[in-house]
Amino acid sequence: MAVQSKTRKADTIVAGKALTERIQKELPEMNAQKLLSEIHALEEKLKDIYSGKLGKFQKIENKPFYYVPNGNFYVVDIAREQMPNSGGIPDRVSNVPVAYMNDSHFWNFVNCHSNCPFYSGFNSNNTGEFTNKDGGKYSYIVIYYNSKFRNAYFYQSGSEINWGTADYWSSSSNVGSDCLRLPISGYYGIQNAIIFNLMPSDLTESEKKVFQLLVTCQNKRWLVWNNNSVEKFSDDFYIALKKDEVDDFDTLCFKKASAAQYIKDGKPVHLSEEGTKEFVQRLANVDHVRVNLSPYEESRLTDPNGGHWDLWAEKAGEGETLIKLDSAFYGRNPVADVRMDGIVGIDFGTKSTVVTVQDGNDTIIPMRVGCGDYKKDVEISDYENPTVMEFIDLQKFLNRYQSSDSRPETEWIDLTISHTAAESMNTALSGNIYYAWFSDLKQWASDKNRKIIIKDKQGEEQELSPFVDINDADLNPIEYYAYLLGLFINNMYNGIYVHYLLSFPVTYERKIRQKIAYSFAKGLKKSLPKPVQEDKNVMRLFGVEEGASEPAAYAVCALQEYGFQPQENEKVLYGIFDFGGGTTDFDFGTWQRAPKSMQRRKSYIIKHFGAGGDRLLGGENLLELLAYNVFKNNEALLRQKNIQFVRHPEGEKYCGLFEGSEALISDSQQAKFNQGQLAEKLRPLWYGEEFNKEGIALNLLDTKGEAVTLELAIDVKELNALIRRRIDSGVENFFEAMSKAVTAEVAEGVDKIHIFLAGNSSKSKVVQESFADFQRKYEDTFRKKLQIKVKEEKKSVPNYFVKKYADYLEEIFGDMMGIRMDPMPVDDTFLLTDFDAEHYIEFLYTLSRYAPSEFMNNLYGIWAEGMISPGQVTAIMKLDTEEFLKMFEQTPELFNFLYSNAEAPSALRAALSNLGAKFIKEIADKTEKVLRERESAAVFILYPPLGTEEADAIRQKKGLPISKAITRPTGKTGVAYGLLECRKSSRIKVEDETKDTDEIKFNFYTGYNNFGKFEVVTDRDIPYGKWIEFIDAGEPDFELYFTDLPEAAGSQMSIQGVSKKICRIDETMDEAMVYIRAVEPSVLEYCAALNEEELQKQEYLSAPKRIILE
Repeated sequence: MAVQSKTRKADTIVAGKALTERIQKELPEMNAQKLLSEIHALEEKLKDIYSGKLGKFQKIENKPFYYVPNGNFYVVDIAREQMPNSGGIPDRVSNVPVAYMNDSHFWNFVNCHSNCPFYSGFNSNNTGEFTNKDGGKYSYIVIYYNSKFRNAYFYQSGSEINWGTADYWSSSSNVGSDCLRLPISGYYGIQNAIIFNLMPSDLTESEKKVFQLLVTCQNKRWLVWNNNSVEKFSDDFYIALKKDEVDDFDTLCFKKASAAQYIKDGKPVHLSEEGTKEFVQRLANVDHVRVNLSPYEESRLTDPNGGHWDLWAEKAGEGETLIKLDSAFYGRNPVADVRMDGIVGIDFGTKSTVVTVQDGNDTIIPMRVGCGDYKKDVEISDYENPTVMEFIDLQKFLNRYQSSDSRPETEWIDLTISHTAAESMNTALSGNIYYAWFSDLKQWASDKNRKIIIKDKQGEEQELSPFVDINDADLNPIEYYAYLLGLFINNMYNGIYVHYLLSFPVTYERKIRQKIAYSFAKGLKKSLPKPVQEDKNVMRLFGVEEGASEPAAYAVCALQEYGFQPQENEKVLYGIFDFGGGTTDFDFGTWQRAPKSMQRRKSYIIKHFGAGGDRLLGGENLLELLAYNVFKNNEALLRQKNIQFVRHPEGEKYCGLFEGSEALISDSQQAKFNQGQLAEKLRPLWYGEEFNKEGIALNLLDTKGEAVTLELAIDVKELNALIRRRIDSGVENFFEAMSKAVTAEVAEGVDKIHIFLAGNSSKSKVVQESFADFQRKYEDTFRKKLQIKVKEEKKSVPNYFVKKYADYLEEIFGDMMGIRMDPMPVDDTFLLTDFDAEHYIEFLYTLSRYAPSEFMNNLYGIWAEGMISPGQVTAIMKLDTEEFLKMFEQTPELFNFLYSNAEAPSALRAALSNLGAKFIKEIADKTEKVLRERESAAVFILYPPLGTEEADAIRQKKGLPISKAITRPTGKTGVAYGLLECRKSSRIKVEDETKDTDEIKFNFYTGYNNFGKFEVVTDRDIPYGKWIEFIDAGEPDFELYFTDLPEAAGSQMSIQGVSKKICRIDETMDEAMVYIRAVEPSVLEYCAALNEEELQKQEYLSAPKRIILE
């Protein structure tokens, strides 16, 4: 792909609907700022006019005045406005207050008389004259001085101009009729010019428009003045602006419709100094607004090496608007920020989500998501992000989310996830907003019958169908979660990633996995900038792939972290116990070195099989079970206070029958709130912290939603026993599942099973104690399984010799010295020396004892050459070690045969002659000792979760480096690490039992009640589509029991707590049978037919009916 330009100058921005509407809304205010700038420019021009820079008499265009800078006053323009020559003067001229000149005004007027437009020159008396509108000329002007009126005139005396006055009069009416009344106005200054609309004619046309607009604004009290300058627009102005009552001015839009059309037409949006600052801040905070990410540096907008993604696009897509700016910044090309060799792993967990990234090398690091403050110190919790959503204003979020296909302008204040949502949920004080949080995303996704209610903090309620049933038009919280997660991944801090791997629990069926991956793809794609979405070369790499299952991914990580590097033909057998927040997953498999033919591409092969789990064993579920037990034990107090709580699905099984619970059990907001409050109080107990309490005080909600403070009695000993009992059940199911998974074929070549604990809940000491007990319980069972493997191995030693050296035995026989053996596939290190005569004797001896048929074939070969008789062959088979040696000593023809008539070296002859029973016996004893040690060695080796002190101790013992880095793999983050380590192009090949069908095994054991025990009819290995005989068809109704727990396999499981379905057939017949078949992982069909022949012809007594097992 061609090298992409990274930055360029940009004067446009592509805005989505929300930003466009915001700019349309703010454009009038921005225009107000622009107008204010024009006003200030006008003020500078007016200052020049009023200072006299542009002339000593400045004509006022719209009113009959001239401004006289010499004296800072306006004089009436008598050429345009007739002034009287008798009586008094008017109070106002063109609505401008006027007054008589005083002597100072007159003198300043005289000093610039030659510039006065209505000055007529000097008359014959050498006195200056002024011409009135009617043509009359006047030398005398009435002025007001010291409370008296007098006539004033000016004259020229030589080269000097002087002025004089006549007598004083008490009133202007006494002044002669030959005296002109010439008023002035002392209301000078910019503010008065606007107030009285005194517009100088020297203004340009655009300046005149601004001047007139100012007059209008002044009349509407829209201006705030400070020191003869417009400081700002008043509050009344902005009120009118919001009411759409301000008319457009020139190119400045103030009307809403005009602003919308202006932007639509692609006209430039002006950014004032203040507006520029706001615009820069807005771009720096785009992802802070979206997901609370640390604001970008503002300098990147003006940095040629920085730039901003939102300033790169040059054309708008559907639903977008290209907004032109009259300021230039630097745009950044998002395509240049795509990490083409990067890959992101997402462990979408029940309790928390982990994201890892690999970027152009083999280093894997976790990524901080859900915690947007990149400037704070890194904490371990930054990499385990709560899988929680908080709906604050869902409709507002959706409006924005649906407004654009690329990085819509959503806001964090409307919908949050991860740490922010979790902290808010944990500090909530009211159960009335319980449904504003959604922490069961994975449970909702995996349960085909679960509907959920979302009620945001605005009170708007939404009911969601089961996840598998929603379509693209429906609300999809998982898609929104992925979108917000994508914004944390794809931003101007991290760059952009288009290749994603997503892990799944082993029990998720195909259509659920596909639906989740599809939802993640939609959300993640929406987090990508538009130019990236439009680049075909980039988007052909975009995708969300289904990675390894969660336990298999963890196995890949743990096996390597614990230093397992199997050699050729060596096999490591493992089990994973992934004890998470919501469920526990089991997985079993083998870890082997790839054969040489594959080693250019692959180093190791992991084969996993026998996946299973305990869907109700999770840390959070366990806390809820403890809470249920406490509530149940405080029944009387709760009845008294009208406090309700939620029924636990395993409450009856582990806490006993709860009689009379009708009024106390509910699924209401208050009941769920109460459950959550108590569960949090019990968390320290589950975490193994000191918890010596006999009671817990907490705030609960009664049925009316009112807060009630109660102290509930607790029995710590009973709760700890409950924890142990429930975990024991899960661990026992693990061993039962492993017993079924580890067949003789799987066990061949190994003598121990490595068990890895995963998930945060596995850190509990109770888990390790439980495993210690069940390892002892199941040791004999698995020793027998592995014993099959040991017996086979006894045969494999000579078989290995025969196979390895058959092609060149003659060469060995001809020259026994100097031949070096390859390593054996066992630990018999004493066999790894030079293959000489001693070793050949050992080979024959071992062959005779553990592989007699191969041994006899060798002897018959010797017999065929005439060296020994058939009778000797039979006799040799009965020899003990001493007799075996003696036979060699007494049968030199055997050795002659070995050398093919060549002379044996003297050293070899000497060695052969000195061999005795002691040496043969020593070899045999060593062989037997190795086998005995293997048979008595520990069958199970338990490994604690990664990242714990116990895990570090094991690594240290193995000589592996110890890392204290926060980013190192842990029992939780290890899944996300392993997810990338076993990607398709990695050095690890993943093989699983669903590779042919891409569908998991059937989820359940089915059967019937057999004297209080669950009698299994079909197990999880039932093939899809195959009819299995279940029960007779003699009655219309039958009961089908089912469970997903592996302990059912032995048909000794109590029927109590096993789920059942009551099924009905349409026709009955004693001779007919009911048949069942699996069609999906959780779906069965049943029918009735006379026999299998009729069944195959689809001639049913009762047609197939479908049932969902949950």
